[in-house]
Amino acid sequence: MRAGIAVVVGGALVACNESRPPIVADRPAPRPSVSSVIPAPSASARLVVHERLGKPLRVEGCLPGAPCSEWVRFAVKPPRTMVEATVSPSGRYFFLWSRADGHARELDVYETPSTGAARRVGHKVPGAGGHLGWVAGDRLFHWWGCGTGCAVVQLRDVLGRVLVSTGGAWVEEDAAHTRAAVADHGGNVVWINFALGAGYAAGPTAGLLWPVAVAWEKEALKVTYSQTSGTDRVLLCRPSPVPTKSSLGLLSCT
Repeated sequence: MRAGIAVVVGGALVACNESRPPIVADRPAPRPSVSSVIPAPSASARLVVHERLGKPLRVEGCLPGAPCSEWVRFAVKPPRTMVEATVSPSGRYFFLWSRADGHARELDVYETPSTGAARRVGHKVPGAGGHLGWVAGDRLFHWWGCGTGCAVVQLRDVLGRVLVSTGGAWVEEDAAHTRAAVADHGGNVVWINFALGAGYAAGPTAGLLWPVAVAWEKEALKVTYSQTSGTDRVLLCRPSPVPTKSSLGLLSCT
């Protein structure tokens, strides 16, 4: 049987099952056009991407009340295209997700400079596309499809280190980008707290098949599962106790 959900926190495998989920959606990352202007979520800075044939890929940063200046310049060869460039919620960092011709996408994280060029603090080659974005706590949330009904999910810090790694059939962020849920076959559910860089896990539950709906409520997660009986069952999940950054907490689903 093929491996299904697996949760890794702090480099240790802490939970797994052997099912392959049936449904997953994937959201392609937007690609900035030539000389794109990317506003920061905090409105503290904005990025201007200069992409010209035969010229090096350049990124300028624009701080309030100051002229734009060059923060990053890549080599001319091999030619490179920008996939996405975004400033973190706090404004302290920005990432550049780019691809050199003939190579996989690369993720570079930089500190936002007050003057001069930006200092790179993290570099990784995730090995996949999919959706990548900033979330609470200046974390990077990355997930991508891995086949029919399969998604891989990773939460990283600005240095590129993986804080939580899991997978499942359904990935759902809350509207404030503070939490994410990953639901898989049989009642296996993972709740990821972005700011803590930690997660909670529950499951499996006898008789449950595939998740058919996932919704965030104020202090709980509601997951609807199909059952072997032919009816649906709604689980209401709450974390307990609070996890640390190096261990997985328990998720109570009833």
